[in-house]
Amino acid sequence: LRALIVERRGDYRASRVLLHRAIAQSLALTPQTRLLALHNLASSLAHSSPLESIELTTLALAQMEAGQLHLGLRPALLNVAGYAFICAGDAGGADGVLAEAHAEARKGQNREIASFAQFNRAIVAELRGNPGAARMMLEQLLAETASVLPTLAGWCRIRLAWLTLLEGNIAPATMEAESCDLV
Repeated sequence: LRALIVERRGDYRASRVLLHRAIAQSLALTPQTRLLALHNLASSLAHSSPLESIELTTLALAQMEAGQLHLGLRPALLNVAGYAFICAGDAGGADGVLAEAHAEARKGQNREIASFAQFNRAIVAELRGNPGAARMMLEQLLAETASVLPTLAGWCRIRLAWLTLLEGNIAPATMEAESCDLV
């Protein structure tokens, strides 16, 4: 709980230290809280230590399935792993995991995780050299999320602007003027 409070205050480094400590002292945790600590730590490490994040999500998934713990968390864990694969430069690993996260989240009617997994899949499409597919995915996602997930809609606008810039269809000075409406 302290790790989550510290994270909410913006001290991510201290939060990771507390999460590591909580997981190491797992006797004090229930299997469910250990699973949540693994998920939170994996999420916070996706950028800085993507391989560790992948290992933690793999461990969390194994513990979840072995103990039949909060199986609804599976799509969220898969999405974290998929994003960590992107950060590790493994588009192939990301694509498979994110497709699974998206399908399972839709099946479980978890719109938010399905949307974030789809957003991450658009990044994979771009990284694989298919900006047209990335654009289509982002435009569809933006239309679906604009009113219900405004933060994700903002990220979709940013990625679409990035794709437009990459395509050379707009000057950087124009991008600045248009960025006011991103979120």
